[in-house]
Amino acid sequence: MRNRKGLCTFDIQKCYLPGVLLYLRGLVAWNNMTDYESSYGFIFHVLKMNTTFPNNAAMWRAVETPILYHLVYGGIIAIESLIALLCTITGIQLFRYRHDLKVLSRAKG
Repeated sequence: MRNRKGLCTFDIQKCYLPGVLLYLRGLVAWNNMTDYESSYGFIFHVLKMNTTFPNNAAMWRAVETPILYHLVYGGIIAIESLIALLCTITGIQLFRYRHDLKVLSRAKG
């Protein structure tokens, strides 16, 4: 159903989707930064592979360098923060042009 400016409800909902993604990714990134140790423990066990079966043939993939655990976890936090930033930029751009169908179509890509 289109309104008098040619926008349908679905077009307007697309403007709000980046805001929802921003909220979710931002919340995850914030949680990982403020509660570093609890999520770091998970990354530690995944990379070290110390919860797999003993004498597992895939243990050659285990990472034994503690600095790499912090680098990988920092990379995860950086990617989550980047996604939240990009969703912010996209959401602002789409929301700014929500009343003009032609400009909104161009802003969506």
